[in-house]
Amino acid sequence: MEIKVCVIGDSGVGKTCISMRYCHGSIPEGPTPTIGASFVQRRLLVGEVETSLQIWDTAGQERFRSMAPMYYRGSKAAILVCDVTDKESFKSLQRWLKELNQHADPELIVCIAANKCDLASSYDLLECEQFAYSVGAKYYKTSAVTGENINEMFEGLIQTIVGQYASSRERSVSQDANLLNLGAKSHADKRSGSTGGCC
Repeated sequence: MEIKVCVIGDSGVGKTCISMRYCHGSIPEGPTPTIGASFVQRRLLVGEVETSLQIWDTAGQERFRSMAPMYYRGSKAAILVCDVTDKESFKSLQRWLKELNQHADPELIVCIAANKCDLASSYDLLECEQFAYSVGAKYYKTSAVTGENINEMFEGLIQTIVGQYASSRERSVSQDANLLNLGAKSHADKRSGSTGGCC
């Protein structure tokens, strides 16, 4: 099973570091602005489901904004990242979410990461948590530097997606079984009708 996750947000909020921390257990040295988008992959076994997690880390700079929508397509989840030391990055979440809603699957699972929580926050993070709640998103305070809540966030998303996948397969099997039963009943009704019946 392939799971595509987009990591989006303003430039400098730590999107690349979050992706690298989860996939490789470490973060790049020094600032590494993403050009367009970067892609990392991690293979996992979730229960009995073999999963290929594909993390698309999108550039936050304005000049790359027109490219972002093509990276959203096919995503099963999105992580919107803001920086706890930069309130403007939190204010930008509404804009990023609006863009996501315009171009991504309506069934998309959304998570909000208040990143760099190893540093002192410059605004009340309760606002961030309330915003996440208001849009039906999961909320985590994360630090790519210390690793705080990085694994928990990705694993929570993966479990939710795999659970949805299993439920949809069960519904599909159930629908197929109902169709087979209806087909068999219809065939039986026709046969009983062809004998002329009684009366």
